[in-house]
Amino acid sequence: MRIGRHGDRAKVAVAAEVSVVAAMPCAVDGCPSTVGIVCAGDPSEDAMKTLFQDVRSEQNIFSAWRHVKKSALTSGNPDIRGKASEFEHAHQRHLKRIIGQLRDGRFNFDPVEGILKDKKNRILKGKDPRPIAIATIQSRVVQRAILQVLQPRIARDLRDPDTRYETDRDERLGAINEVNRSKFGVGGLIYPYGGVRPAIEQITQAIDGGAKYFYQSDIRSFFTKIPTAKEAVAESPVPPTISA
Repeated sequence: MRIGRHGDRAKVAVAAEVSVVAAMPCAVDGCPSTVGIVCAGDPSEDAMKTLFQDVRSEQNIFSAWRHVKKSALTSGNPDIRGKASEFEHAHQRHLKRIIGQLRDGRFNFDPVEGILKDKKNRILKGKDPRPIAIATIQSRVVQRAILQVLQPRIARDLRDPDTRYETDRDERLGAINEVNRSKFGVGGLIYPYGGVRPAIEQITQAIDGGAKYFYQSDIRSFFTKIPTAKEAVAESPVPPTISA
């Protein structure tokens, strides 16, 4: 991620081609996954082809837009609400254009805008300002479409338009299925493995078992130190070091 600062605003260029692979480690096999390295349990080449087909399917893209629209139209940021409203007026044309670009290999993620929020408060606390990345609507739709394939789900009530979902298993995903079912991923997983209830249950069970302390960790400036050069990541024999 490269940031060119302009006052309190930043333009963040993201190499989206490597983000999905780099974000899904082969934690089950103890092998850190990087672009260009295949671990035991990784999806096969044939499986990857069908997964890509699922990402760019009309059903998946339109479903991703419904999720993004619901979030964007209720955003506290008026600029995001306005852009979502404009996208909605011609959403069928926009979504079909995105599908066509994905099928032809022509889709590129837009540069992400970064806003340095709470800069003064963070500096007073001795912390570096941390930019909040704001992606464009079309980028968010594709990101959501990818997530829906990598994190398969089934509706808990098909009759409810606002139904919640629960984790499903897709054998094509290999070891990613185990990541989706990790008891330690409550913050980013789907029911019954993710959410507030599993988090509270883990904490209360630990307390009942005699636990008295907790550890909190953070990687300093993590999102501003992600390498984005495809060649550098693909050719690296080991994951790049990120200073904490």
